[in-house]
Amino acid sequence: MSEMPLPGDGAHRESAPQATLPHDPPARPPRRSSPVVTAVAVVAMAAGLAVFAWSTLNKTEKMPELAVAPVQVQGKEVSIPPGSSSWAYVKFAPAAVDKPIEPLPVAGRIAVDETKTSRISSPLQGLVDSVAVRLGQEVKAGDVLLAVRSGALVDLQAEARLAQAHLSAQKRNLARITSLVQLQAAPEKDLVAAREAYEEAKVALDAAELKQHSLRVHSEASGRFEILAPRAGVVVLRDVSPGQEVGPERTEPLVVIAELDQVWAVASVPEAEVGGIEENQQARVWLPSSPSRSATGTVTWVSPLVDPDRHTVDVRVRVDNKDGHMRPNAWAQVAFAPAGAPRIVIPAAAVVTDDERSVVFAKLASGKLERRDVQPGRQRDGRVEIMGGLKEGEQVAVEGALLLLNAMVLAK
Repeated sequence: MSEMPLPGDGAHRESAPQATLPHDPPARPPRRSSPVVTAVAVVAMAAGLAVFAWSTLNKTEKMPELAVAPVQVQGKEVSIPPGSSSWAYVKFAPAAVDKPIEPLPVAGRIAVDETKTSRISSPLQGLVDSVAVRLGQEVKAGDVLLAVRSGALVDLQAEARLAQAHLSAQKRNLARITSLVQLQAAPEKDLVAAREAYEEAKVALDAAELKQHSLRVHSEASGRFEILAPRAGVVVLRDVSPGQEVGPERTEPLVVIAELDQVWAVASVPEAEVGGIEENQQARVWLPSSPSRSATGTVTWVSPLVDPDRHTVDVRVRVDNKDGHMRPNAWAQVAFAPAGAPRIVIPAAAVVTDDERSVVFAKLASGKLERRDVQPGRQRDGRVEIMGGLKEGEQVAVEGALLLLNAMVLAK
């Protein structure tokens, strides 16, 4: 059977006949490739291109492997092998002894000196007739503060008059009995009884007068008395008005008089800072309205209690105030002078915490780093006091301490 020409073959041969070399072998019919072989070739070619592209792109990004381990942990000690890149992140400095760090100023308020203050109330029940002073007024000792009309005063005055009259009667009776005894017209026992009655009347009068005197009021009219200023000073509180009912059962004072030549600055110190504050320690006090005008005072009292809401401790500072600049109830700033012996002071970055305790990393003679528990004190301006756990001259990690702590945590 003769082979049939493919479509188009005849036209191609007619338009472009091929010349045959003299010694060429006879032409073979073209072979068709299998679809499976073609697919495998395509996949192989794509894989080769992908490998070539990956090697080309990553030729310059391949990281060299570390020759040594960066950090080695054993118990509380950390070793950094020589040549490790970790040394670039760790810096050391010696623990030095320095004066205590000055604490930051704390907020406070100006208060009257309670040792130079008088709280005035009414010793008897009654109604206020008049008030002679106003808030902020300066008074002298003996000045009238207010007047009160009281029925209780009438009773005391009547009691004193009756006691006086009874004493006068007993005095006359004693004189009469004495004359009769001298004339032998009365027995001696009557004289003894008369003398006892006279002494009792005298005691009763003294008691009635003492009652009035203990009130420390001035009384001229019946049933009306005046309350006088017991000291010189300034009226810092007035809580009374005419017509108001007053009496000894009232707990709050009607008037408070205070000497303002000395005042208290009551500072609210955070409980973490109060440990370095002691009595007789010096402090500087100023008002926010005039920070350049300060006064030096002395700590007179440190409260033994912590405020449960603010977690602060009240510290009282006595301040001279002869110029009257420190007004009661004004806000103030208080800076305490550092007290105590010199102590270890290191950079604050050297101290890290593991949520349970504060630690530093001290360099040992062997070159290893030891994790050391410390007791930090006051901190300010990038420096911190170390109250325990570290000695002078020891080398501590002032940079990279947190990296060392993390390495120990990861090694567990």
